[in-house]
Amino acid sequence: MLFLIINFSYANIEGKVAHSKVDETLQIDSAHSVLNRIDNIVLRKDELNRKITLEVVKGSSSEKPEAPRPTRNDLIYELVLAQIYVEPSVIKITQSAIADTRMNSDICGWVVSTIKEIDFSQIVQQFEAYMEEYKETNFKEFDAWF
Repeated sequence: MLFLIINFSYANIEGKVAHSKVDETLQIDSAHSVLNRIDNIVLRKDELNRKITLEVVKGSSSEKPEAPRPTRNDLIYELVLAQIYVEPSVIKITQSAIADTRMNSDICGWVVSTIKEIDFSQIVQQFEAYMEEYKETNFKEFDAWF
């Protein structure tokens, strides 16, 4: 058995949030004796149990392994935080075996805004018109004073 210690701190999955202040220890199953494997470290939103958990999704052992696809349906929605490359007979997970996938929007992604787009064009036009009027009035007064 291999172990990985991780802390996700704060998560937002489709508007549902979770917060963790403690490190969690995840168990990575032992490696195959001759085949490679890729495991996913996921944050799983479970609608049935109304919780978000940190989980390991074990991949299939193969000469050319592929990471499992995240589960995404009405009840389960997974975000893949990292992928762990488990080599044959490995006894220790090193940093080089861990691929950070948080920036991959296909399987995880960052929350940058809950609003897709805001149109500020009308506000900008009003502000620019106000500034032009302000300049005309105040510059005339300044020039007269000067």
